[in-house]
Amino acid sequence: MTPTHAAKTERRLERSSLLVMSMTLLSRMIGLIRIRILASYLGASVQGDILYFTLQIPNNFRKILAEGAFTSAYIPELARIRAEHPESEASFILTIFTVLAAVTVLPVLLLTAGGTFIISLWSNFDAHLISNTGAVLSAVFALYLAGIMLTAFLSDSSHVRGRFLIPSLAPLVLSISVILWTVLGYRRMGVSAAAWGFAAGALAGAVLIAVSLYRLRGCVRGACQLSLKLAAPCLRHWGILTVMSLMFFADQQVSYYLASALEPGSVIVFSNAVIIWQLPFGICVASIITVMYPHLARSASYGESYRLSAETLRTAQYILAGMVPAMIFLFFFSGEVSAFILLSGNYTEEAVQRTSLLLRYFAPGAVFLAMVQLGFRVLYISRAWKRAVILTMAVTLTDIILSVTLVRTPLGLNGLALAFTLANAAAAAVLTVMALQRGGSTTYLKPLAVSTLVFFLWCAVLKICLAPLELFTVMSYPVSAAVTAASGTSSAAVMVMLYRKFNIPLFSLRKFRNRPS
Repeated sequence: MTPTHAAKTERRLERSSLLVMSMTLLSRMIGLIRIRILASYLGASVQGDILYFTLQIPNNFRKILAEGAFTSAYIPELARIRAEHPESEASFILTIFTVLAAVTVLPVLLLTAGGTFIISLWSNFDAHLISNTGAVLSAVFALYLAGIMLTAFLSDSSHVRGRFLIPSLAPLVLSISVILWTVLGYRRMGVSAAAWGFAAGALAGAVLIAVSLYRLRGCVRGACQLSLKLAAPCLRHWGILTVMSLMFFADQQVSYYLASALEPGSVIVFSNAVIIWQLPFGICVASIITVMYPHLARSASYGESYRLSAETLRTAQYILAGMVPAMIFLFFFSGEVSAFILLSGNYTEEAVQRTSLLLRYFAPGAVFLAMVQLGFRVLYISRAWKRAVILTMAVTLTDIILSVTLVRTPLGLNGLALAFTLANAAAAAVLTVMALQRGGSTTYLKPLAVSTLVFFLWCAVLKICLAPLELFTVMSYPVSAAVTAASGTSSAAVMVMLYRKFNIPLFSLRKFRNRPS
């Protein structure tokens, strides 16, 4: 690759990353409204607990069968076929879609007919609540599962073609749907109105992406027929990754099971804490990996190992540049952020305080998880399956053992977040050592460290200055919300100025010349 072509590719990737991040930011802002409305209607109640608990079932199926395992296997193989055998692309896509549809049927039927059994197996909810509410929710969430599985497949197909805008709108459509269904239907339908919002939004997002891809049907070349032989490598890798995803699924369900055994409202507090730290995580990490993963897969398909290592480290630096300041801010202002999002309706100040404390334990772990997700994807496209499986088992067992141990200490619910942080810190350390051993430039790590220290001091001083105001009681909410918004905006401005000063790419909002290679 010539220097000119490399520079153009880098600029294109950065523009795509910023586009996806911008759309994700808009989606997450609407998502905040969604969380706030659900908190207002449901509060920290058993109805909210069972809604969020049941929602985790299709979401975990998605992570196992679609976004996690499927995406990691499908994108590299589709990128390879587009590069090496473009005439077989249509057959490959049709075969994979057929298999995915067949695999999706079982969990959809299981949720429809056996939802109450699943909820009873994995929770400590009252049997009457499960039979009356859980059965309805699980049946509706079966439609939601079908929609998000289709959305994942169509999004991956679009990403390999370098098209990211329309797939990034799907979460926005989902949040708007949940808001409308909850506001308009809660009085008549109760908690099931929110569930129908999730189902309708997922199906609408899939239709939106399908329409955009139909317009690109001419880009798919070759005859279109089923070919299991052609799809065999992808299916084999998908199987391995599904086993690994099942481990993470078991780990997450153990956390929710332990939370459901604590005082009422613990599940929704835990869920809301996860949702809040996933807001910046999705904006930064998911967006960058979404854009860079097909590019990394293409490098791997051509056997360019050094280039793959260099681009992996560059991707890690992009991610750290966004995630570290976000988590520092969240650590210092967890109370303000939690109240800004949640303090309304039936969600009490006590529940906000529990969510806030939980976020402080989650914040460092989110940074470690970002590195873990990138590291695992590099292992997948490098086909280092043995290492990936061993590391997955180690992370899962570590998190489960620590969760079961720490939740019984005075930490209680906070012990689950601490276990998450410690397990991902260990995995991130191992993956970082592997990446550095393969080579690549670490040019921006030192300026990142310096800018991070300055930003940490900024947040500490800002927190000290705001502490006497005693923000966020129900009476002072409008003023407190305005102060928190101003604090977040000023902190983002400080971060951008630091990155401009230290010439750190992507987040400095300017074009660079003579970047180190």
